[in-house]
Amino acid sequence: MPTLPTNVAELFELLAGGPTALDPLLGSPLVLVPLEPWTLPDLPALRDATLTGRSQLLKTTIGRQAPALEAAPYPIPADPVVEIGRSHRAGMRIDQPTISRLHAELKRVDGRIEIHDRGSYNGTMVNGRILGPGESAFLAEGDVVTLGESQLLFGTISHLASLVVKK
Repeated sequence: MPTLPTNVAELFELLAGGPTALDPLLGSPLVLVPLEPWTLPDLPALRDATLTGRSQLLKTTIGRQAPALEAAPYPIPADPVVEIGRSHRAGMRIDQPTISRLHAELKRVDGRIEIHDRGSYNGTMVNGRILGPGESAFLAEGDVVTLGESQLLFGTISHLASLVVKK
Protein backbone atom coordinates (compact mmCIF):
# COMPACT_ATOMS: atom_id res chain seq x y z
CA MET A 1 0.00 0.00 0.00
CA PRO A 2 1.44 3.43 -0.89
CA THR A 3 2.28 5.90 1.86
CA LEU A 4 0.94 9.45 2.09
CA PRO A 5 2.78 11.65 -0.44
CA THR A 6 5.18 13.96 1.38
CA ASN A 7 5.60 16.28 -1.61
CA VAL A 8 3.94 17.16 -4.91
CA ALA A 9 6.37 15.01 -6.95
CA GLU A 10 5.26 11.92 -5.00
CA LEU A 11 1.61 12.96 -5.39
CA PHE A 12 1.99 13.06 -9.18
CA GLU A 13 3.85 9.74 -9.18
CA LEU A 14 0.88 8.16 -7.39
CA LEU A 15 -1.60 9.93 -9.69
CA ALA A 16 0.13 8.40 -12.71
CA GLY A 17 -0.96 5.01 -11.38
CA GLY A 18 -4.58 6.12 -11.01
CA PRO A 19 -6.48 8.21 -8.48
CA THR A 20 -8.46 5.47 -6.71
CA ALA A 21 -5.94 4.72 -3.97
CA LEU A 22 -5.28 8.39 -3.20
CA ASP A 23 -8.68 9.52 -1.87
CA PRO A 24 -8.53 7.35 1.27
CA LEU A 25 -4.78 7.91 1.57
CA LEU A 26 -5.12 11.71 1.69
CA GLY A 27 -8.32 11.55 3.68
CA SER A 28 -10.03 13.86 1.22
CA PRO A 29 -10.87 13.89 -2.48
CA LEU A 30 -10.08 17.65 -2.54
CA VAL A 31 -6.57 19.07 -2.54
CA LEU A 32 -4.62 22.30 -2.96
CA VAL A 33 -1.36 21.77 -4.88
CA PRO A 34 1.41 24.40 -4.60
CA LEU A 35 2.43 25.84 -7.98
CA GLU A 36 5.45 27.62 -9.38
CA PRO A 37 5.42 29.73 -12.55
CA TRP A 38 8.15 27.77 -14.32
CA THR A 39 8.55 24.38 -15.98
CA LEU A 40 9.34 21.21 -14.13
CA PRO A 41 12.84 19.80 -14.08
CA ASP A 42 13.33 16.71 -16.23
CA LEU A 43 12.43 13.93 -13.84
CA PRO A 44 12.32 10.52 -15.55
CA ALA A 45 9.92 9.07 -12.97
CA LEU A 46 7.43 11.96 -13.27
CA ARG A 47 4.95 11.73 -16.13
CA ASP A 48 4.44 14.62 -18.52
CA ALA A 49 1.82 16.59 -16.59
CA THR A 50 0.32 18.61 -19.40
CA LEU A 51 -2.89 18.79 -21.37
CA THR A 52 -1.10 19.63 -24.63
CA GLY A 53 1.83 17.23 -24.40
CA ARG A 54 4.23 20.00 -25.50
CA SER A 55 6.11 20.47 -22.22
CA GLN A 56 6.01 19.48 -18.58
CA LEU A 57 3.42 22.00 -17.41
CA LEU A 58 -0.03 22.08 -15.90
CA LYS A 59 -2.62 24.10 -17.74
CA THR A 60 -4.62 26.14 -15.24
CA THR A 61 -7.43 28.61 -15.72
CA ILE A 62 -5.02 31.55 -15.62
CA GLY A 63 -2.18 30.21 -17.74
CA ARG A 64 0.52 27.58 -17.59
CA GLN A 65 2.25 26.80 -14.34
CA ALA A 66 4.06 23.84 -12.89
CA PRO A 67 3.76 22.11 -9.52
CA ALA A 68 6.32 23.06 -6.89
CA LEU A 69 7.68 19.53 -6.69
CA GLU A 70 9.30 19.69 -3.27
CA ALA A 71 6.31 21.40 -1.60
CA ALA A 72 3.70 19.43 0.30
CA PRO A 73 0.20 18.98 -1.15
CA TYR A 74 -2.61 20.19 1.13
CA PRO A 75 -5.56 17.78 1.41
CA ILE A 76 -8.72 19.71 2.33
CA PRO A 77 -10.25 18.22 5.49
CA ALA A 78 -13.97 17.34 5.51
CA ASP A 79 -14.64 19.90 8.27
CA PRO A 80 -17.39 22.46 7.49
CA VAL A 81 -14.86 25.29 8.00
CA VAL A 82 -11.06 25.00 7.63
CA GLU A 83 -8.83 27.92 8.61
CA ILE A 84 -5.74 28.51 6.45
CA GLY A 85 -2.71 30.32 7.80
CA ARG A 86 0.75 30.25 9.36
CA SER A 87 -0.60 29.68 12.87
CA HIS A 88 -0.38 26.27 14.51
CA ARG A 89 -4.09 26.83 15.22
CA ALA A 90 -4.95 26.76 11.50
CA GLY A 91 -6.50 23.55 10.19
CA MET A 92 -4.40 23.95 7.02
CA ARG A 93 -1.00 25.31 8.00
CA ILE A 94 1.03 26.95 5.24
CA ASP A 95 4.28 28.19 6.72
CA GLN A 96 5.15 31.00 4.31
CA PRO A 97 6.16 34.54 5.39
CA THR A 98 3.54 36.26 3.17
CA ILE A 99 0.66 34.27 4.66
CA SER A 100 -1.09 35.74 7.70
CA ARG A 101 -1.51 33.76 10.92
CA LEU A 102 -5.18 33.24 9.99
CA HIS A 103 -5.20 34.23 6.32
CA ALA A 104 -8.38 32.69 4.88
CA GLU A 105 -10.87 29.93 5.43
CA LEU A 106 -12.50 27.28 3.31
CA LYS A 107 -16.22 26.63 3.87
CA ARG A 108 -18.40 23.84 2.57
CA VAL A 109 -21.62 25.38 1.24
CA ASP A 110 -24.20 23.16 -0.50
CA GLY A 111 -21.55 20.66 -1.61
CA ARG A 112 -19.20 23.35 -2.94
CA ILE A 113 -16.05 24.89 -1.50
CA GLU A 114 -15.98 28.61 -0.80
CA ILE A 115 -12.84 30.54 0.12
CA HIS A 116 -13.21 33.51 2.43
CA ASP A 117 -10.48 36.11 3.05
CA ARG A 118 -10.03 36.79 6.77
CA GLY A 119 -8.71 40.33 6.29
CA SER A 120 -5.21 39.05 5.50
CA TYR A 121 -2.36 41.53 5.13
CA ASN A 122 -1.09 40.23 1.75
CA GLY A 123 -4.47 39.29 0.31
CA THR A 124 -6.29 36.38 -1.28
CA MET A 125 -6.93 35.96 -5.01
CA VAL A 126 -8.86 33.44 -7.09
CA ASN A 127 -7.73 33.25 -10.74
CA GLY A 128 -6.13 36.68 -10.44
CA ARG A 129 -9.22 38.36 -8.94
CA ILE A 130 -8.52 39.96 -5.57
CA LEU A 131 -10.95 39.17 -2.78
CA GLY A 132 -11.54 42.12 -0.50
CA PRO A 133 -11.30 41.65 3.28
CA GLY A 134 -14.21 39.45 4.30
CA GLU A 135 -15.13 38.65 0.67
CA SER A 136 -15.78 35.08 -0.50
CA ALA A 137 -15.64 33.17 -3.80
CA PHE A 138 -16.65 29.64 -4.78
CA LEU A 139 -13.85 27.43 -6.12
CA ALA A 140 -14.00 25.24 -9.22
CA GLU A 141 -11.54 22.56 -10.35
CA GLY A 142 -8.49 24.13 -11.95
CA ASP A 143 -8.83 27.43 -10.08
CA VAL A 144 -5.62 29.02 -8.87
CA VAL A 145 -5.82 30.39 -5.34
CA THR A 146 -3.15 32.92 -4.37
CA LEU A 147 -2.51 33.51 -0.69
CA GLY A 148 0.15 36.18 -0.29
CA GLU A 149 2.83 34.96 -2.70
CA SER A 150 1.79 31.30 -2.57
CA GLN A 151 -0.13 29.94 -5.55
CA LEU A 152 -2.16 26.76 -5.16
CA LEU A 153 -4.11 24.72 -7.72
CA PHE A 154 -7.53 23.61 -6.42
CA GLY A 155 -9.09 20.37 -7.56
CA THR A 156 -10.18 16.85 -6.88
CA ILE A 157 -7.79 13.92 -7.02
CA SER A 158 -9.66 12.76 -10.16
CA HIS A 159 -9.13 16.15 -11.81
CA LEU A 160 -5.42 16.14 -11.02
CA ALA A 161 -5.12 12.57 -12.33
CA SER A 162 -6.71 13.68 -15.62
CA LEU A 163 -3.84 16.18 -16.03
CA VAL A 164 -1.21 13.46 -15.88
CA VAL A 165 -0.51 12.08 -19.34
CA LYS A 166 0.80 8.54 -19.28
CA LYS A 167 3.53 7.75 -21.78
